[in-house]
Amino acid sequence: MASATYPSAAELVADAVRVLREREAERKARPHTPDAPAHTDVSTSTPDDLVHAIRQALAAGEAGRAR
Repeated sequence: MASATYPSAAELVADAVRVLREREAERKARPHTPDAPAHTDVSTSTPDDLVHAIRQALAAGEAGRAR
């Protein structure tokens, strides 16, 4: 997603949601840990920032935070 070019933000979000659903189906969500990074402020983040935050959360097994 980070290296792809999307015609609209809606298509980027749709792709991100698809990835989240696939990952959530593959892995059980682990509980939020106190040392996990704070939630990303989506109102001021770029699409690349959001993709990066989603990937980090998924790598940590935190599908809920990624969502």
